[in-house]
Amino acid sequence: MIDFGYGKELQGSNNKGYMKTPCGTYMYMAPEIADRSILYQGQDADLFALGVALLISKLNDYPWARPDINEDTHYRALAGSHGVNSDKFWSLYDINISDDFKNLIESMLAFDPSSRPTIVDIFGHSWFRGEADSVAQFKQKCETYFKKAQEELNSTNAIQGVDYAVNPERRSDTTFD
Repeated sequence: MIDFGYGKELQGSNNKGYMKTPCGTYMYMAPEIADRSILYQGQDADLFALGVALLISKLNDYPWARPDINEDTHYRALAGSHGVNSDKFWSLYDINISDDFKNLIESMLAFDPSSRPTIVDIFGHSWFRGEADSVAQFKQKCETYFKKAQEELNSTNAIQGVDYAVNPERRSDTTFD
């Protein structure tokens, strides 16, 4: 879930706490990273990406291709005008989403990085401190998704003609004497 390929120290390469390298997957990329004209703080951008990951896992859907407040209507509905119209965004999803979760996500995905919570704020948030599913409940919820994913994989393999007769042993596992 984390790519350390572009990992940097918190103080950035200029030792002032700001970064300028635009990197990442657009869907998870904080708006300030995409805006190449400004410096950004890595921890703010990382917590934005965490918010996107939490949102995707809850919705079981990708909410946008790129969180651009000017170009993407879904992100604008969630974060535009400081989240005043976020009900428009949430109405797109016909699942039970708690107000605590909505509040956490809206704060984590705020357009203005200075208004986003810190990791301490996130861990102290009421949604994080609320009830959690038991292992059995979690397994039951996941079985549906795992079954669907396996069916899609099998269907794709059948269409693409994957040859199961090929030896699955990786050549890179072989040692040379």
